[in-house]
Amino acid sequence: MPSERVRHCLENAKRWERMASGAQDLGLKAAYAFSAGQWRRLAEEIEHVEKRDGAIPADACLLPSMFQ
Repeated sequence: MPSERVRHCLENAKRWERMASGAQDLGLKAAYAFSAGQWRRLAEEIEHVEKRDGAIPADACLLPSMFQ
């Protein structure tokens, strides 16, 4: 089961994908899709770190507050 941090990233990715699917402007659609991909890559990186180093303490902040 994914950690809370991984789930958070994947939920954000889904949110950006929904925004991309509803966007009419192609530039905006591309920007939203790019953001979704960034969140998915972050989830993959967190999974990699957690598998390599063990679980990250719950009080550790991996994301700038503007992304939480």
